[in-house]
Amino acid sequence: MTVNYEVYYEQLQVAFGSDEDTIKRAYKKLALKFHPDKNQGNEEASKRFLEIGEAYEKLMKMLRGEQSCDEEEEFDEKEAELERLRRELLRERKREQRRKDQVIIVCSPAGSLGTSAVLVYLKIANFPPQYA
Repeated sequence: MTVNYEVYYEQLQVAFGSDEDTIKRAYKKLALKFHPDKNQGNEEASKRFLEIGEAYEKLMKMLRGEQSCDEEEEFDEKEAELERLRRELLRERKREQRRKDQVIIVCSPAGSLGTSAVLVYLKIANFPPQYA
């Protein structure tokens, strides 16, 4: 998925392919014009202000070579999500192992309960039935 940068140039009202200085001047001019403090209560101006800020940020990143398209950003988000899921799976496996390890076998001495007995004590109240 590639970004159509022409839209960002249009939002800042500059020619396609303009240099950084031209974009910066246009951004400052429009940001002052549509700033929420100057247009209190005007939702359209606030929305336009946010659009201008996003357009400026995307164009500057593109011009500085920090980001040529949103694919990199999208890839990073997916990679972060996979890492989060991997960590969650590892935590769940550790919890599962701890549950197995928390079964304690208690042996009572002969005669203390009337007969020799082996008691299995489950330390956790919500111990899964498959281990009981």
